[in-house]
Amino acid sequence: MNRRILKTFTANTLAVTALVAGTTLISPALTYAQEAPDAAQGEEATQDPPIRGITGTVTFARETRLKKVELVNVIVSVEGLRLEEDALAEALESREPSVIDQEDMTFVPHVLPILIGEAVEFNNGDPIYHNVYPATGEPPFNLGMYPNAEPQATTFEEPAIVEIKCAVHSEMQAFIVVKENPYFASVQEDGTFTIEGVPAGVQQLQLWHPETEPVTIEVTVPEDEAVEIEAEIMYRLGEGEE
Repeated sequence: MNRRILKTFTANTLAVTALVAGTTLISPALTYAQEAPDAAQGEEATQDPPIRGITGTVTFARETRLKKVELVNVIVSVEGLRLEEDALAEALESREPSVIDQEDMTFVPHVLPILIGEAVEFNNGDPIYHNVYPATGEPPFNLGMYPNAEPQATTFEEPAIVEIKCAVHSEMQAFIVVKENPYFASVQEDGTFTIEGVPAGVQQLQLWHPETEPVTIEVTVPEDEAVEIEAEIMYRLGEGEE
């Protein structure tokens, strides 16, 4: 018989409904439900080996006028797991270079998740000068005025959310989300995400967007398969919004 584990969390600036195996739960707070697998289920033939981790879909509950409210700016991450030095070095070696481009006086991407110890390269694709610096977060740096074709880089050593600005163009803004383990993902345009290799057991899964406070839900990751999550993010309308 399937068991359902139901936990409810409060949220100040958004509501999330997370569900598994088709269970639909709607609440003004953060509600999460997970059904344990039926031990009596027979073996099913699969073409690919099972992937342990967390996969799912994120959607917005309603439209909003908030700027830059896009699914690709949602970061999903496992919190509370810090890697040992050797494991961190191995994870860093396996990662692709992280880059923020400056195009048409816009940082691309707007939100970039990285692993601690990782360097970010700032490319200037505009025919004008830019000056990249952190408005909030660590480390303090100022890349100075630099033109097209002269990329600059800096390394981020501690977990943080770093707001990036341009000293020349105040409207330019980006966020670098520095994580202490590699179990994170940016949500795709269609709302899907996959985090592979998450250690089995009870994990704390965080959903973060620059326009909201982060929300964390508890997820149980099986030993030999991925757990599927569906999360709905709802923004509370600000004054003057409809």
